[in-house]
Amino acid sequence: MSMARWTSQLEKTHAKLAGSTSDLKTLRNKASKLRKAVKHGKEQKEQAMASVRKKILDQQSVHHLMQKGVFTEETRNVVCLLVKAGCSRNLIGQVISTVLKSAGITAVGNISRTSISRILREGYFAAQIQLGYEMKNAESISTFHSPTYSYRTPGLQ
Repeated sequence: MSMARWTSQLEKTHAKLAGSTSDLKTLRNKASKLRKAVKHGKEQKEQAMASVRKKILDQQSVHHLMQKGVFTEETRNVVCLLVKAGCSRNLIGQVISTVLKSAGITAVGNISRTSISRILREGYFAAQIQLGYEMKNAESISTFHSPTYSYRTPGLQ
């Protein structure tokens, strides 16, 4: 009987060993798949980051003078600055594209002399509206007029 008992225990142990071996094989396969998934995930992440970096660089290397048919605020500010600096209205478009090109930025669109005049006129009217608003909301306004100072040019009466 003791031999039968040992034999049955040996068979049970062999069965456990076979089960453990198959479990070990399954777990090793899962671990291998997880390592591959992690490696693939890192590669995908690096590719996505490279793609985003490239897209950002492409967007930074292009300047759109207009968005949705309206000159951007940056374009308007540059136009006003160039006019104040004494640049001819006929040359402002060329100056903008040349400066952007020298910085490695591609200018998309162009700006005409009439558009420049319109931008300046709109800026003037906006300044007048702002001045009226500030005067309306001011507590008091002081003005200066000297009776001895003539605004007329001497010799022209």
